[in-house]
Amino acid sequence: MKKIYELARSCETYNEFQKLMNPDPIIRFLSSTGFTIDQLRSNSKKRELVDMRRILSFWLFKNNNYSKSDIALVIRRDRTTVHYYLDMMDSLLDYDPLFREKFNKVIHN
Repeated sequence: MKKIYELARSCETYNEFQKLMNPDPIIRFLSSTGFTIDQLRSNSKKRELVDMRRILSFWLFKNNNYSKSDIALVIRRDRTTVHYYLDMMDSLLDYDPLFREKFNKVIHN
């Protein structure tokens, strides 16, 4: 019960709290990737996990109207990290063929 209370206090609006309490879009996304939310929230810096965090951040921001702060709470990262993930998407898609392949596989699935 305490975790929910802390989560609710960390949200500025009820809408933010509802987004975090309704994991359906996140579960749908993760089911297509083979990763779990615990893996994405881990401290691992493995390339495959970092790439999935980036793709999930982009997808939540563009398709589900999550704010950067909401995404940071979901993946347990700092808001500035999410901002960096989103800023780097164009460059990664343009210059990193492995990332572009992963992105297309997950997003267009």
